[in-house]
Amino acid sequence: MPELYLGVQNKENNVTGIEPLLLTVDETRKILGGRGRGHIYTLIDEGKVESVKDGSRRFILADSVRRYVEAMQRDVSRIQSNQEPTGNICLQVNHHSTSNDS
Repeated sequence: MPELYLGVQNKENNVTGIEPLLLTVDETRKILGGRGRGHIYTLIDEGKVESVKDGSRRFILADSVRRYVEAMQRDVSRIQSNQEPTGNICLQVNHHSTSNDS
């Protein structure tokens, strides 16, 4: 199956600004910091990322991975500003002290 990309074609017929529209489970794992395959399938089952099947192969929509990461960033910002996270994503934020208590 040819890979689908969103890009702009220049005069030399080369595609620039290449961005895949579909990701394999392994590509998604790498984007999300090496999470396990089971975690990726849990995200799919919970509707946190969207996927499609082509025959026996499953692909994750790149835009849904981007939205998932953006939601995590928003939750981190909310936690850091002492607001409740949205609850859509489970995050553990480690607060490191910057003062030296001796």
